[in-house]
Amino acid sequence: MFKHRNMIVVTICILVLFFALVFRLVFLTLGEENRLRTDFRLMNRSPVSLELLNTHVTKLEEMTNNIENVAFGDIQNAIKKTIILVNQSNLELKAQYESWSEIQSKIKKDSISFRNLKETLVELEGAENERIIKLKELFDKSEQPSTFDNIKN
Repeated sequence: MFKHRNMIVVTICILVLFFALVFRLVFLTLGEENRLRTDFRLMNRSPVSLELLNTHVTKLEEMTNNIENVAFGDIQNAIKKTIILVNQSNLELKAQYESWSEIQSKIKKDSISFRNLKETLVELEGAENERIIKLKELFDKSEQPSTFDNIKN
């Protein structure tokens, strides 16, 4: 009875471990695919903060033209907003660069894989051609009259 219960517990533990590993594998695979999609989207998107910075620069130019009538607090707020927008632009451009670097490294890995696959394919074609030649030789030998046939005739 005791051994049977231990066996059931061990079996359940093994099943839980197996399903946990399968779940982890699926999670990592999906995470990698999502990361690649995100990298592609991030790489191809124009930074929103640059558009915001552009409109803010237009407002700053208007403030500069009418600087005598602008309050000091408004100037401070404009400078703070400029710093925030510049930092956001910097972060977005860094993220785009990192995405591009990730995609570029994946492309390099894929090119190496494809090159290796091509070399393997060439080797397999050569081996297949050798097999075909050997089979043809065997077929030709089988069609030639044997010594037994020569004696018989």
